[in-house]
Amino acid sequence: MPVTLRDIAKQLNLSHATVSFVLNERKDVAIPEATRQRVFKVARELGYRPNMAARALVSGRTQILSVCVPQIRSPHYSYVFHTLVEACQAIGYQVLVSPSRPGMFRRAMDWPVDGVFVMDTPEVIASGDIPSHIPIVSVGTEVNTSLDHVWVDIAAGAAEAMRHLTSTGRRRIAFIGTPGAPDRMSSFGAAYDRAMSALGAEPWRIEVAGGDYEAARLAARRAGESANRPDGFFCQDDGIAIAAIRGMADLGLRCPDDFAVVGGDGTDIGGVTIPTLTTVASPVPAMCQAALEMLINRIKDDKLPLQSVSLQGTLMVRESTLTEAATAV
Repeated sequence: MPVTLRDIAKQLNLSHATVSFVLNERKDVAIPEATRQRVFKVARELGYRPNMAARALVSGRTQILSVCVPQIRSPHYSYVFHTLVEACQAIGYQVLVSPSRPGMFRRAMDWPVDGVFVMDTPEVIASGDIPSHIPIVSVGTEVNTSLDHVWVDIAAGAAEAMRHLTSTGRRRIAFIGTPGAPDRMSSFGAAYDRAMSALGAEPWRIEVAGGDYEAARLAARRAGESANRPDGFFCQDDGIAIAAIRGMADLGLRCPDDFAVVGGDGTDIGGVTIPTLTTVASPVPAMCQAALEMLINRIKDDKLPLQSVSLQGTLMVRESTLTEAATAV
């Protein structure tokens, strides 16, 4: 039989209410610290585990949040997801990951959750699969003005990245992106097109499926085999950028001596690659903290005015774009 609050109360000769207040960490109730420690000690000794289903029935809250991500394999979305999970768990929430495919997401919503983070997946919001009573916060580069949202403007950082690439003398620059993240591709692609137009150069766009880094490697290799091979790559995310470096390395070409590469995440892995990766970094910790605060506010008060936070992506220059000649300049 599972250990109950009444079992703990009986062993300690305390009231059921006192034990409940302690184990639910009700700091607003005046209970001596010594009593609290006695309750925790006996609960551990008896192997007490809280009945979350019963708590949910009483409180109307599950202490569970859902995160909908488009590509969990992507270094960027994996980094965002894990940062968000850590922030949620620090305040007592557990997190479910939900796939963005409408049918799969609909089934995920059968689990009772207190709120949902939706990352760069406008199709999920448009599908109507999220019940209207569940609080939602939109997170990422997708702007949804009908919802609470944390928006990261990567356009300025992308434009700066292209200026940086061209300032190192690169002219035959290829763009590698994925249509699975339309707003990121739009922001990066628009900056790329403007820079190439200013150079009077023909755009060289390559599309690969989201998270398919082998496809990105092969695409970069094919580009490297062309007669007029790229001397630079502007990539939508860091995983694609690393795959491009590998694809060109298959041909004996070295980064940054033979070509330069810019990624688009600012993930930790870009700091340990050889060479280290120049990238357009998103302020992920600040983004996740703002999104969590928004969702908790909305859970507590569904009558709040619309909440909105705007953050900026920034260029992080590293070795993948810096030849000795470029560094000297």
